[in-house]
Amino acid sequence: MLTSSEKLTDSEKYNLLVRGFMLACGESTEAECLTRMLFGTDRTYGPVVIRIRKGDLLFLNNIETDSLHGVFRAVTDGGFNIEPKAWKGRYSYQVRVETLGDKITINNAKSILRRFGMTRNTPLHSKRLAAFLDFFLKAPSFVDSVANSETSKSHSLILEEKERIASWTGEVDIEEEIPLIESTTLWDFPKQSYGLKPKGNNKYAGVTPALIIYNMMWRYTEPGDLVVDPMCGSGTTIDVGEEEKRRVIGYDITSTRPDIIQNDARHIPLEDNSVDMVFIDSP
Repeated sequence: MLTSSEKLTDSEKYNLLVRGFMLACGESTEAECLTRMLFGTDRTYGPVVIRIRKGDLLFLNNIETDSLHGVFRAVTDGGFNIEPKAWKGRYSYQVRVETLGDKITINNAKSILRRFGMTRNTPLHSKRLAAFLDFFLKAPSFVDSVANSETSKSHSLILEEKERIASWTGEVDIEEEIPLIESTTLWDFPKQSYGLKPKGNNKYAGVTPALIIYNMMWRYTEPGDLVVDPMCGSGTTIDVGEEEKRRVIGYDITSTRPDIIQNDARHIPLEDNSVDMVFIDSP
């Protein structure tokens, strides 16, 4: 088996890296989460859910009982409306999960999350994720019932995940904080791009801050929707759309890269009502 990241393609490495995500519930929604083995959230934390991929580790925080449930593993990528009727349609950004053996519950969740500086839009990876798993291995409910065969299975499965993480310590493919949708209409972004991959070219004249496009996409579209930018410039809209799982067509009168189609914005070659959102930042 290959162990050196230099011998793997980006796609192969991507499938080996494991990250941890926290989702939240309350007393009225916890039972449905655990019965359906489906975690969900609303649009506010949709950007978190769509970054979850099959094999990532998940934790469920009941914010009303101050408890933390784990360890879960995603059995699907995060998506939109996997079960449209779940939670009466209130939480449409969803991911299916399985438990690593038995569910382990830890109390005083706020204290633990504060120690890790972790919120719902803070993914865990590498050593921080391994250290977070240690809380579950040392949980009193887990230690007291270690003779139970299912709990022993949990122990083995969690240790396997820690080994998996240790094999790729230092490899990172996700931002430290996932941007959330702005809650007001007063926006001030300190830099042009966000995340690990550049969005557009910050040296391009009149380049649009990527988080403006990000917020517009998340306010007015869903994953899979089609966004068109008739004046695409250096391609910021295309890059944001790829990161946020939207389909994007970018045009410009002067194409600066192969995925921008040369075209006059006065004559967009698309049928009426065929696009979910048009974004324009004109010169």
